[in-house]
Amino acid sequence: GVIGRTLETCTTCGTVIACRRQVFNRIQLQLTLVEKELLDHVLNVKNLVELALKPSLMLNCRCRRCEETYERVNGVTLQVTNFIASWPEVLVLWLDRRIAVPGLSGRISYTRSDASVWLGKTLQVHDSPVYSLRAMVLHKGTKDYACCRAEDCGWFEFNDAGRPRALSEADLFPAQVCLRHRHVYMLFYEKTY
Repeated sequence: GVIGRTLETCTTCGTVIACRRQVFNRIQLQLTLVEKELLDHVLNVKNLVELALKPSLMLNCRCRRCEETYERVNGVTLQVTNFIASWPEVLVLWLDRRIAVPGLSGRISYTRSDASVWLGKTLQVHDSPVYSLRAMVLHKGTKDYACCRAEDCGWFEFNDAGRPRALSEADLFPAQVCLRHRHVYMLFYEKTY
């Protein structure tokens, strides 16, 4: 899995409030939260991973140092910084396309975002190793799933309709290096050496 660390730092005095080690099996990229932030940018996998690792703020938190030094009791703002401490052999990215829709009875139902995302044959974010796209999971329609997987001899499509079907790399990557897709849900990148 991915070994990550989360630092929570007081923005008033600079004290590190918490440093947590986390192990997780995928990086969740929430498309619906970032679509507005990326309106002026290209919505691509690299930008989505960078946004997932971007520092964020938590309001109305406690900092003992600020309470003692500044007699502040109303709460402080913490900067939360996530970073990857150890990059995995296989990087699994989940593109969360859920959009919450509040119902009349207070229940929340979900629909999905059809935002197109640019996928690259390779991926490198910040200080990460270079990764090569090896597989992707697509969802088209209501219940038709397909999994495209790279093999040494090419790409293959596996789906509910029947037998595996060979795909040419030109079918998947018409621009030679990237693909724009609105049905992709999961991406599997393998570390290259």
